[in-house]
Amino acid sequence: KAERGKKNKKEDVTSVLANYWKATMSSRALVMAFRNGKGPKQGFGGYPAKPEEIAAKRAMETILNALLNAELKPFLDSLPSDWVKAVSDAAAGAAQTMDEDAWKALMGIMRQSGQLLIKKSDLLAELLHEGEDAASFPLSKAETRAIIENWGGKLLGFHASATREKVAAGRLAEILLAPKQGIGKKKNDWRTLPFPEIVAHVQSDGDVEVTIPAWEGAAFVPGVSDASPDIFSKIEDKWVMKELSQLFEGRSAWRSQVVKALNALGSHDTKTLMQRLQGISAALRKAEACTDMKSFAAVFNNLELLLSIESLKEYQGNVEIRQSELPKGELTDGHVVFKLPNDWAFGVETNNEVVICSLTKKDNSCIMLISALEANDSKESFEEFYSNAVSANNLLKNLSRQMLTDKETSVNGHKCYYRILECKDAETLVYLHFALMFDSGTGKMVGLNGYFFENEKGVKSMMDLLHSIRFHR
Repeated sequence: KAERGKKNKKEDVTSVLANYWKATMSSRALVMAFRNGKGPKQGFGGYPAKPEEIAAKRAMETILNALLNAELKPFLDSLPSDWVKAVSDAAAGAAQTMDEDAWKALMGIMRQSGQLLIKKSDLLAELLHEGEDAASFPLSKAETRAIIENWGGKLLGFHASATREKVAAGRLAEILLAPKQGIGKKKNDWRTLPFPEIVAHVQSDGDVEVTIPAWEGAAFVPGVSDASPDIFSKIEDKWVMKELSQLFEGRSAWRSQVVKALNALGSHDTKTLMQRLQGISAALRKAEACTDMKSFAAVFNNLELLLSIESLKEYQGNVEIRQSELPKGELTDGHVVFKLPNDWAFGVETNNEVVICSLTKKDNSCIMLISALEANDSKESFEEFYSNAVSANNLLKNLSRQMLTDKETSVNGHKCYYRILECKDAETLVYLHFALMFDSGTGKMVGLNGYFFENEKGVKSMMDLLHSIRFHR
């Protein structure tokens, strides 16, 4: 190393040390020697494991055993008590305010999910064993099926126990601990199964880095290993995964993302919530109808898209505004009303059984318009809309992009996100416009995606269209 360093004065010492550690610690024998839990309690590098390393490692084993056995009591016991209470209280609030039809639909989805895991455990196990690490995955397909069926039975147990009265009374923890239905599998223990050993390492800030080395036995070296570590922090004398603890920002459970999600179930207007639940139910029915691995994998690989499509189909099927009811010059997709900008033509396109309004011009400029129910009017919703629109556009793959406009504005009192990209190569120059506008009164949103060859004209056309939109008859 020294000789090579003489030849290259810019030799990176950190890189040299990293390579040294990788080379000297890659054997399975050394990994076995560094184990924390079996035989002599050792930590990273063969030194005695510190108490916090052992505690964090046990916390990870608790999570893994909960997944292997569909038993949540040890996991719930490992969490700060105020977290569990906060989520239970939020669920109670949702149960108290949710429409009866929506509650029944939610319980139906729980039942469907449990039945799917049991009925299709063979296809799910095959799907899991098709991954890159399948050759070294330590469980057989039969064992994997048993774990999947355990979770199916657990969901059916939830469904049988989760009466609205219990949830509304703050008894969510009791429901989560309901026994599994129709499942009598042996209990699994991570430490007795042929999984790689868990390795723990205390960081300088007191948190503990916990990693499961690769199946092939590659050693874990803090900051060097390709393995992806989980960070555990100590909260109220309990070691909790930091990613989970961050959901409860600053230890304040009421600001938790989990609590917000549960509260949203009660705060959604019935129409929006039913649309979402019916979309999920339709997607589960499609998965249950699959009889071969190819179709089943296709459903799961496109599950998020499928849920969106089913929700949109449900929304579009419930027509609220009919064209015959509107005055001349106004158009509708069945849910919002708008006017064509000057010199534009109107048509419709169908993509994945979803109807999209298509506005076109003689110079090949185009605006696609679609509306939906969406209670989340945050920037994240816009970013998701933008990302989906960009990834679906093959034209953009070979063009350079420059963002010209990125703003949040108000159009006729409605929150609106608006972005413009300039995309070009030696032969092409096109301006892409993206707009997402929300109406808090109806819970609807309108998405616009425009393609223009002159940006000034594109801005005028988009603004004219946006200002013409209204969300009711």
